[in-house]
Amino acid sequence: MKSVIINCDPGIDDALAIMLAVQSKSLNIVGITTTFGNVAVNQVTSNALGIIDYLGADIPVAEGSSNPLKGKRINSEYVHGKNGLANIELQHHSKPSEKDAVDFIIDNVESGKADTIINTGPLTNLFSAFKKSPETMHKLKLLIMMGGAIVEPGSITRVAEFNFFCDPYAADFILHTPVRKTMIPRDVTQHTLLLPGDLSRFSKSKSAELAVKLIEFYQKFYINDLGMLGNPLPDALTVGYAIKPELFQMREMDIVVETEGTQTYGMSVAERRGGVHERKAVPNVNVALKTKSKDFIDYFIKTLSL
Repeated sequence: MKSVIINCDPGIDDALAIMLAVQSKSLNIVGITTTFGNVAVNQVTSNALGIIDYLGADIPVAEGSSNPLKGKRINSEYVHGKNGLANIELQHHSKPSEKDAVDFIIDNVESGKADTIINTGPLTNLFSAFKKSPETMHKLKLLIMMGGAIVEPGSITRVAEFNFFCDPYAADFILHTPVRKTMIPRDVTQHTLLLPGDLSRFSKSKSAELAVKLIEFYQKFYINDLGMLGNPLPDALTVGYAIKPELFQMREMDIVVETEGTQTYGMSVAERRGGVHERKAVPNVNVALKTKSKDFIDYFIKTLSL
C-alpha cells in the first residue's frame, strides 16, 4: 500500500479525488497539503478540512503556497463556484497543521512515513520542498502529477493546462528532478467522462450524496460552456493511477514546460519527433496516453457509493 501525501487545491475535482482516496481504503493517506489554484489558499484549506470532517477521516491538513513563484495568481471560480466547492459550505471543526505544507512534506518524506506524492494542483509547494531539502525529497519513490497536455488542447489557454499554467516555473523544475514521476495529462483526462446518466448509478450513501451535488454543478460548465457530453475527473483519475495503475497505458517521454512564451506560457512541450531526435531525447516522466475509461468510471462510482 502506498503511503501518500495529496498536494491539492480543492476545487470540485480535487474534492472528488480526496473522496476517492479516502473511500478506497487502498492508500495510506499521511496528509493533505494545500496550495493556491482553483481558489485562494485559505479557502482551499478550509475546503480540504471540510471534506475530511464530512467523511469522518482523521487526516492532517497543512496549508502551503498562496502565490506562484512568478507572475499573477489566477483562479477557476467560474468552473468550481465562488468557494471552489460548488458554493456548498462544509463546516469543519478540525484545524490545519501548525507546520506549513513544505515542512510537512519534507518531514514525512524524511521519516519514511510518506513514499508517494499525488499532486493535483500547482506544483509550487513541491518546488519549495525540493529547493529546501533536495536530499530528502530525492528519497521519494513516486510523484504522480495531474498536469499538462501532449496533443490535447489546453484548458486555461489554447495550449496550456491549468495546473502547469498556474506556475510553469515550478512545473518545469519538478519535471527535471531525479525522482520517478508519472504524469496524467489532459490527453487521458478529457476522454474519461462521467455522463449525466451516470449520476443515477450512485447510491444514497453520505459520500455519494455529496459527490452527486458537486458533479451536478461541475457538469454544467462542461456541458453548457464547452459542449462536452459530461465532465472529466482529472484529479480523481490521478488518484486512480495510484490505486489501479493497470488501467493506464504509459510511455516514457522527454517533456519541458514553456515559461516565457507570450502565446505558449505554461505549455507542456514533448519531444515527439522520431529518428535522431528520439534517440537524443532524455525521458524524464512516465506519461499516461490511454486509459480504460469505463473501468475507471465504474470503480469511481462504486467506491464513492460506499
